[in-house]
Amino acid sequence: MCQFQERYIAHVLTKHRGHLGRTAEELQMHRNTLTRALLGLGLDVSQIRLDARRKPDVRIPL
Repeated sequence: MCQFQERYIAHVLTKHRGHLGRTAEELQMHRNTLTRALLGLGLDVSQIRLDARRKPDVRIPL
């Protein structure tokens, strides 16, 4: 379950180019809850933002 959650959150973050507010809204959770989940999963939002700037249409397979 944890691996699915990590991949899904990373997919939605990439879709919104690392924007936490829009990602949290789509996932129907509070932004602070999303931030805690990212810390718990070890996901690096800054890396996702950098990748989004380099490649405008990044897709992560689910």
